[in-house]
Amino acid sequence: MDIRPPGSKVFNDSIHGHIWLHPLLVRIINTPQFNRLRNIKQLGGAYFVYPGASHNRFEHSIGVAHLAGRLVRALRKQQPELHISPRDELCVQIAGLCHDLGHGPFSHMFDGTFIPKMHPDSKWKHEKASVEMFKYMVKKNKLKEDMKKYNLKLPEDLVFIIEQINGPLKPDEHQKLVDKLTESQDQAAKSTESQDQAAKSTESQDQAAKSTESQDQAAKSTESQDQAAKSTESQDQDAWPYYGRPESKSFLYDIVANKRNGIDVDKMDYFARDCHHLGIRNNFDFERFLMFARVCDTVERKQICARDKEAHNLYEMFHTRYRLHRQAYQHRVVKIIETMIAEAFEKADKHIQISGSAGQMFTLSTAIDDMEAYTKLTDHVFDMILDSTDEKLDEAQKILKKIVDRKLYKCADEIRHLTDKEIKEEEFHKWYKKITSSNSDVSVQAEDIIIKVMKMDYGQEKKNPIDKMRFYSKDKPDFGKPLDKDKVFELLPKTFSLKIIRVYCKNTDNDSLGVAKEYFMEWYNTIN
Repeated sequence: MDIRPPGSKVFNDSIHGHIWLHPLLVRIINTPQFNRLRNIKQLGGAYFVYPGASHNRFEHSIGVAHLAGRLVRALRKQQPELHISPRDELCVQIAGLCHDLGHGPFSHMFDGTFIPKMHPDSKWKHEKASVEMFKYMVKKNKLKEDMKKYNLKLPEDLVFIIEQINGPLKPDEHQKLVDKLTESQDQAAKSTESQDQAAKSTESQDQAAKSTESQDQAAKSTESQDQAAKSTESQDQDAWPYYGRPESKSFLYDIVANKRNGIDVDKMDYFARDCHHLGIRNNFDFERFLMFARVCDTVERKQICARDKEAHNLYEMFHTRYRLHRQAYQHRVVKIIETMIAEAFEKADKHIQISGSAGQMFTLSTAIDDMEAYTKLTDHVFDMILDSTDEKLDEAQKILKKIVDRKLYKCADEIRHLTDKEIKEEEFHKWYKKITSSNSDVSVQAEDIIIKVMKMDYGQEKKNPIDKMRFYSKDKPDFGKPLDKDKVFELLPKTFSLKIIRVYCKNTDNDSLGVAKEYFMEWYNTIN
């Protein structure tokens, strides 16, 4: 039976029913930084197409924390030899709860369309922002004391949580993170050191000289030890890239965000939740996965493995992913609505001011650099622009009104892209301007034509995702290996990835749509 600490709370979730959460998780949920997720749609612009897709990042994050806890407890119960501690369980659940803290307005529209448009050279992703928001939340709400109360070790466990959210840290990144997390402790230590030095200043010059000499020798000794430690650490990191937990607990990194094969509780929750709210059937049974999951030795290192007879269920998981992308996430109307929202945000960007730390002001696109400002940035920006009386927001407002009035840009054409040739909208625009410069009959401007490339796959681009999963058998439950070829099903797709190019036009009359289609196909045929 699960031991529930005093202060645990019960939540009635639409997917998982009645679930209980540890009091530290409840403490995190009740912060402004986490509550912000109540106002960020899980599926962004899909709500304008699917009326049921009204769910938010808030409930998804709670669901991931719940499933993370279930999986850890199941492994600990079935395999006590793994030595999974309550600390491990709590850290994994916190990572699950906080993994989406960094999402911006309308979720993937923000980091997938708007930010790349505003900062083309930026590598900013919501996972990075999740780490920054997590650190800000811990500091702002003084959560370190709550974490110590429940026996977390700092900064080690904070590093472990962050690694689960955004992957392994480079040695210099790790050192900077540890320095930042222990900043207050260092300041206290420096204060004590200063007092000691003040007391020693009353000693004679001879004693001070001896003390200085002694300190120099000690410093040299410490420097030598630090260099030796760094050398050892560097060697260790070549084999094992994580700092929060040793390699013997490598499987813990598979639970929330599995970087190796993509099979994790994050997807298990959002597949079930998104299908439920979209009205799309989910054929993947995550309950069976949780029941048969087992940590096994592999030729690489310890991993969470599935029973060999569960391969079909996992294929259903990845097929569900593909169907969700095809039918909802990259639905042709959903994508153009998100494109229009991003365009409106771009036009409104410099006219919206958000107060951040030290009274500094930020725009929609720069708020990502300041977590105090970013905390205030949610889907409400849409309505703020829509209801504004500021003339500077007129252009952005007109675009959003078109969405509300259902006067959307239209899809002129959709084709399958069968080559690896990269399709760039700006290259088409450049060609289009040149080819139509002498033709006064063409009324469609280059900027009126929008090119979108949709990539849909099973999570590993062109590869079979199951190839990176390890399976155990009934006879050998402690060793995981790739699925035997004779157990691979014949009714698998011929290809695991698909690229579709869509051509949209801001002018919705048939003549303009025809022009957009004709010129795009002419350009496309010349480059392929």
